[in-house]
Amino acid sequence: MRHAWLWLALVACKQGTGDDYPINPGGDDTGDFHPMNDAPLADQSLTDSGGMITGRVCLLADVRVPASCAATGAGNIAVTLGAAGAMTADDGMFSLVSPGGTGLVWSIGRADLVPSVVPVTTSNILPIMTSVDYDDMLTTNGVILNAGEGALVVHVRDAAGPLAGAGVTVTPSATYPAMHDTATKTVWVAGNTGPLGVSWTPGISSLQSTASVTVTPPTGAAQQLVLPIRDGAITFASVAF
Repeated sequence: MRHAWLWLALVACKQGTGDDYPINPGGDDTGDFHPMNDAPLADQSLTDSGGMITGRVCLLADVRVPASCAATGAGNIAVTLGAAGAMTADDGMFSLVSPGGTGLVWSIGRADLVPSVVPVTTSNILPIMTSVDYDDMLTTNGVILNAGEGALVVHVRDAAGPLAGAGVTVTPSATYPAMHDTATKTVWVAGNTGPLGVSWTPGISSLQSTASVTVTPPTGAAQQLVLPIRDGAITFASVAF
């Protein structure tokens, strides 16, 4: 069975002022994922090349909880950003020289992990999950991924926290409908986001390299994104209302 990962385009959401992963030159702490105590914040500025960027690959045990990172076991993961690259330490930490530029995308991978794609934002917390855990999701939900397909995981929040009832639509249409989180990490149900505010859309064609994504809250205006889609990868995204 193919492994399709999905991580991420991220829409900025104000976080705290943690400097656990400083960048030189430093950015602000406006981030997209919402790290827990074991996933410190990271700053980022890519306007100029040559500065050091430090971040963390967040090895997930549960895709519904995007920033609860494994304390160990995240070593020797390849992280690339443009022409720059690095390998992680055991806790997932890494540093690399900023390549500069705009429109950059993080690519993260290791042989036993599903590749992650994460568009650059001001947070350097980069989620990834094991192939074994993702296979459990695919099998439990009857998903069979084809060659040339990727997936999208979107975490939706508002000021109160995870936002249930948000709709996620993807163009071009995916092989499977958007599914939402439930009380069991491997069980997903078609429809709008569940209690943890997560949407998973497997089977998105990677032929055009990007997909148009609309995230519609229960009330208020929708947000529209253009996200990278890669064959066999998960794009992770976080949207805040």
